[in-house]
Amino acid sequence: MKKLLVFIFISFQFTFIGNSQSYLENFPEDLLTKANTAKNINYLTDDEKLVILIINLARLDGPLFVENILNNQNNNFSSDNLNSLKNDLSITRDLEPFQPSKGLCKAAEYHAKDMGSNGNTGHISNDGTTFGDRIRKFGKGGYLAENCSYGFSDALAIVLQLLIDEGVPSLGHRKNILSTNYQYVGISIQPHAAYGSNCVQDFSDTGD
Repeated sequence: MKKLLVFIFISFQFTFIGNSQSYLENFPEDLLTKANTAKNINYLTDDEKLVILIINLARLDGPLFVENILNNQNNNFSSDNLNSLKNDLSITRDLEPFQPSKGLCKAAEYHAKDMGSNGNTGHISNDGTTFGDRIRKFGKGGYLAENCSYGFSDALAIVLQLLIDEGVPSLGHRKNILSTNYQYVGISIQPHAAYGSNCVQDFSDTGD
């Protein structure tokens, strides 16, 4: 049975380390290399590549992610959400890193631009196309999921939003990022008329 998972995230403002990428300095070089699956992908921006790198670091070594990133953040998220994320990451190790998919990136770009141009949110395209139909127009797969984030263009801020998942009782964004159901990802960060920026992440169990 095919399974579709969709989640939306409206941004909560918080402070974070920023664009210096100093948060990467204490990760071992071999781990960074393994996580950097999008390094040579020419259809992604540097920030989009960095989103993939950061989520892969969480998948590959959750405890180190907590030590090097989460423990160094000043934010206004609830302690319950932070603690639950730390608990989840404490048992997360050696998940396969996501591989970028051109088809999924096209699907994510289409939706991020579509929502951004009108200032809308959600998983239904402005022409009424459903999330599943849109992804399958550009890519393929049996297990599919989508995360939508609004309010940030910085890669670290986007990933922390979705992993902490403040205001989302199901923790669906976090579960998508840490799931073993998906091996491929598409990322697009685009301007948004209402929130300034939006990021769409599309996931699948099947590559191009």
